[in-house]
Amino acid sequence: MILYKTAPYTKTLISLPPTLHEMGLMSTRDFDNYRSLFALMERLISPPDLLIYLRSSIPNLVKQIQKRGREYENSISIDYPKTD
Repeated sequence: MILYKTAPYTKTLISLPPTLHEMGLMSTRDFDNYRSLFALMERLISPPDLLIYLRSSIPNLVKQIQKRGREYENSISIDYPKTD
């Protein structure tokens, strides 16, 4: 059985880079490099046997982020995790 605490698929190509690219915060060159790296990773790393998706409200997510106390996350506002 293959188990990841955070699957490589969760933040890589699925959500973060496309969002950053669409927002103009990631150049097309960087986005293309990211996609190439993800494609390579897919060939080298076996996918997990099971993927568990945990859902929570945005206020709770922000509260949990703040509770972790990571200094670089202190500036995350409640508007950041919202999706369309």
